[in-house]
This record gives sequence, structure tokens and C-alpha cells, in this order.
Amino acid sequence: MLNSLAYTDTRVFKNTVIIGWNVEAAGLYDRIVSAPALGYNVRGFINPNGFKEKSHYKNVPVLGDLELFKDI
Repeated sequence: MLNSLAYTDTRVFKNTVIIGWNVEAAGLYDRIVSAPALGYNVRGFINPNGFKEKSHYKNVPVLGDLELFKDI
């Protein structure tokens, strides 16, 4: 996971990207969402196997592949 900070009201949310696009990545997303007190804001997934446009899981998009990781 990659984190950066975002401030909303008085809470700090860590913008997060999950590197992976498989069942384990989806499970990680579900666990993160089920624990909002952790303060993670999942912005998307990085697909290490190549980018396919319009891919998403529960309205969270695949942002690109590892080649685009630096730009994302």
C-alpha cells in the first residue's frame, strides 16, 4: 500500500493505493473499508499484470499498472 495524507474536518485520512488486482487485493480493500477508524482512503488499485481500462472493484478504479505507478 502507498499512503499520503488528506485532511477532512479534524480527521486525517491516508490516501492509499493497493498494489494488486486479485482476490487478495479485493479482500484487503474489504478489510480496510470495514475499519474506518484506521483512516485509510483507498483511491484505487495498481494492476501489476497490465492495465485494463474501466476495471474497478466496488466503484474503486484500477488506476494503472506498475509502469504508471510513479505518475499515479
